[in-house]
Amino acid sequence: MNVAISQRGAAAGLNHLGVQVESDAELHAMQQRLDGMPACYVAEPGTACCYARPDKYWTNDPFGIARETITRSTPLPC
Repeated sequence: MNVAISQRGAAAGLNHLGVQVESDAELHAMQQRLDGMPACYVAEPGTACCYARPDKYWTNDPFGIARETITRSTPLPC
C-alpha cells in the first residue's frame, strides 16, 4: 500500500492511496476486479510517473479518495 500525501496543486493532506503489484498478471487481475465493480476507472498504460513508466488504473473509493493500482516499474533512463 502506498500513501501519497501532497500539497502540489491541491489542499494539503491525503492525495491518494495506491496498491502496488509485482507483475503485469497481477495488474490484469486487479483490472478484472475493477471491471466487476459498478464504479468507473481510468486506465493509464505506460504513463510517466516518479521517474518510471508504469501501467496503472485509477478509481475513487466510496469516500471520494483516489485509489491507484500500479505495477512495480523499471526506472526511466536518465
